Amino acid sequence: MNKNSPPPTIRTLLEAMIKAYEIQGCLQLANAFNEHGLDHTILVKVAAAAVVSRLLGLTEEQALAALAHAWMDGHPLRTFRASPNTVGRKGWAAGDACMRAVHLTLLVRNGQEGAPNPLTASRWGFNKRLFGSKEFKLPLPYRENIIHRTIMKLTPTEGHTLTAAVAALQLAKKLYAEGRDPMRDIANIEIRTQKQASTDYRDESSWASSSDVEDLRKRIVMKEDETFSRDYYNPDLRSVPNGIKITFRDGKKLDEVVVHIPSGHPAHPNTPQDAAAKFQKNMRLLFFDEEIRRIKMHLEDDEFCVKDFVDFWIRPGPKL
Repeated sequence: MNKNSPPPTIRTLLEAMIKAYEIQGCLQLANAFNEHGLDHTILVKVAAAAVVSRLLGLTEEQALAALAHAWMDGHPLRTFRASPNTVGRKGWAAGDACMRAVHLTLLVRNGQEGAPNPLTASRWGFNKRLFGSKEFKLPLPYRENIIHRTIMKLTPTEGHTLTAAVAALQLAKKLYAEGRDPMRDIANIEIRTQKQASTDYRDESSWASSSDVEDLRKRIVMKEDETFSRDYYNPDLRSVPNGIKITFRDGKKLDEVVVHIPSGHPAHPNTPQDAAAKFQKNMRLLFFDEEIRRIKMHLEDDEFCVKDFVDFWIRPGPKL
């Protein structure tokens, strides 16, 4: 922080978080970095560089220099989000991007100059070399849109398939209620989904090498539903719809189950209680209930000092 600035408070922290989400989210809404082989955490680095510049009290010129370096920096490939390269990097890629953003911003604060047009340079610019000569689109003005529309992932499922998992579980109950055996009786599984849906699993999981799963996978027909894709892109909906229908070998069918939003979506009625339950469960892996209560209490205090808040998270050793 600037030496002459007051120490950052919880309000400072939350405002910085809103700004970081807004910068990344607005740029990501209409600009498909994955189509160019780039991971979306490139925008984590850019957003963090902008917000950290503000927190450090840099001038506008210095902030632009930090952003220039964020765009000129080496960028992560999206290969670690798809088989056969789905390694642990998925879990720390965003943290790595933040670390890099802080480093670049500190370099600028210490005198490193920026660059005038890293995006639009005619020959070696980002747009020309890494973005198909396209310019960025900004579908929404910067306000506080994204933080209110962010989906919290409450289950370990690839984001675009969250609702497919819910639909599959509902169909599984119906299937077993009829006394059906999925391996023996299922002839066909039809999945309607958005354009962005993809597969995701851990290579060491038993499901990844299961012959039964592989057999069922051969019976799946997957197709894009253009309405689902439009709803996914609609900034007022941001749904992740999926529909699944099962046909049995004897010709009978289970009616299609369509789920538009999962718990974790801002519009889902169970999101507050489910998110709170996940928070409590995960916090208890390391903290006692009284410590969790204190953390939650001070998180609601806008004027509480961030430095003191961070101290709550430091453990001298393992929980006894």
